[in-house]
Amino acid sequence: MKIVIITHPTYSSFFSIQLYTNMLKFNCLKYGYQVEVWQAQNYFKKPRVGKFLNYFYQMILFPEEIKKKLKSKEANDKLYVFADQSLGYLVPIFKNYRHVIHCHDFLAQKSALEEIPENKVSITGKIYQALIRRGFNRGRNFISISKATKNDLHRFLKDDPDISKVVYNGLNLDFSPVYKNDTYFDKLKNEILNSTTTSYILHVGGEHFYKNREGALRLYLYLKTNYKIKDDIVMVGPQSETLINLLKDSKYQSQVHVINGVSDEQLKQLYSNAKFLLFPSLEEGFGWPIAEAMASGCPVVTTGKAPMTEVGANAALYISRLSAIDFKDIKYNQWIEESASKIFENLYNTELRSDMVAAGLKNARRFESNKSFEKIDKIYRKVNNS
Repeated sequence: MKIVIITHPTYSSFFSIQLYTNMLKFNCLKYGYQVEVWQAQNYFKKPRVGKFLNYFYQMILFPEEIKKKLKSKEANDKLYVFADQSLGYLVPIFKNYRHVIHCHDFLAQKSALEEIPENKVSITGKIYQALIRRGFNRGRNFISISKATKNDLHRFLKDDPDISKVVYNGLNLDFSPVYKNDTYFDKLKNEILNSTTTSYILHVGGEHFYKNREGALRLYLYLKTNYKIKDDIVMVGPQSETLINLLKDSKYQSQVHVINGVSDEQLKQLYSNAKFLLFPSLEEGFGWPIAEAMASGCPVVTTGKAPMTEVGANAALYISRLSAIDFKDIKYNQWIEESASKIFENLYNTELRSDMVAAGLKNARRFESNKSFEKIDKIYRKVNNS
């Protein structure tokens, strides 16, 4: 089978989609497919003007390049795979060709329609999302990474698609428990942690509004102050002004480690040695860290709403959703008190924590990479043979 993967430009900020594209390409080659990757290139590298010219190329010139490629004799022999539904503005070009669209999350669409009050969208952003929405409505075959994503997809589709399936993400790396001996932990401390760290809570997430990093840090500080926990917190992701301001007058500054750019090996060690993963996201398309942590023998605390509940199943500890706009509201006090109490009762009880580790390891087997692509392969073949 000949596969063409259409993905985001090389200069885009869709890092997770680049990883997903690499996973698709790797597995397609493993299955014996002939694979091409089509994406807009970074031709214009000067600040400001370059950004504008790259968008012009991406939206105007690149589609014309695709149309020329589709005039070749081999065009009808290929299956065209969109790595992300937000490439929807390109979908109408492929309406007469066999295609599959991978759907990750619809946070941008929901934000543009003012369904997520924490994320305001400009007029131009709303127009752009409307263009994407109109485009993927021309698609016929979809694979969603969660039931929550599939439900959102069907809200936005005007007509029933030919195929719409859920295939949970497979883990990109071989996550498994790293034995918690002194050698590994000393190496971790020497490389990226403070030498005085003895145990820590882990948070993993970028600087997107829905990751709720501020909520994670506020919850940690409350546990530190009111429950006298001894753990540090390690926050994998970029430093931000919000976090800096929150810690400005805190006596626990030295016990908060914000670390960006960790290696794969370091991330595995961080998961395996953590007391638990604190992941109070507002929204997600899937929630990679939940599966990664569980596969590493790390208990998970996350938000009790889909898709976090889909990924965590009966193995995670769930807390309620806190809106980022509620921090100065009475709801915040209630959320933090209830969440902290639940965490302390479960994760600081040796027996209950051990039960969560065992349940998490069992649950994580659902996200083995080979199982995930086996399901994707069946859908590709079905569409290609239609």
